[in-house]
Amino acid sequence: MAITVALLAGAVALTLAGCPSDGPEDIGTITPIETPEGPGPVESAEAPDSSIPAEEGQRAPDFTLKKAGGGEVSLSDYEGKILVIDFWSTTCGGCIADMPAYQELYNQWDHDEVEYLGMSLDTRIEIVEGFLERKGFELPMALLDDETRTAYLGDGIARIPQARVIDAHGVMAAVLGPGEAGAEKAAEVVDRLLAEAG
Repeated sequence: MAITVALLAGAVALTLAGCPSDGPEDIGTITPIETPEGPGPVESAEAPDSSIPAEEGQRAPDFTLKKAGGGEVSLSDYEGKILVIDFWSTTCGGCIADMPAYQELYNQWDHDEVEYLGMSLDTRIEIVEGFLERKGFELPMALLDDETRTAYLGDGIARIPQARVIDAHGVMAAVLGPGEAGAEKAAEVVDRLLAEAG
């Protein structure tokens, strides 16, 4: 019992370390990220480890997610375009602090070449929609499901913010972890890809 409590306390500390509360905390109908309790899955020597997320140079995993405002969004919707994926939640102060910069970039980008998609780790799409309405952001957002979360972030507790940049051929061009994720870094990768494309 004492070991379980210690492990849970350590996991909470790691989660918070990956998401500093730099900005003011958003108040409203916010539900904390739900994390499953109990032991994780047992690794099998016979099956590949599905907890290892896609890395740079690999084909980006496909997804179909519920979109804020209605409908669904899939990776195939961005075929031929660079896609910046921003992993965030309404309870992550560091994520929220970076959103104005993402909004500015989104407004500047030529959407025939570059797109943005926020993937929220919140529990319901209504939480994301309410947040966007209160804050006045007009960024495309979707609700992250378990399968997509594992494919991009791995199993277990996800430290956010994180970002991925997928090139126009559907290949992971950059995996930006919690220590390096941010609109500025993602923009540098986008600029490099645009320059390489000529």
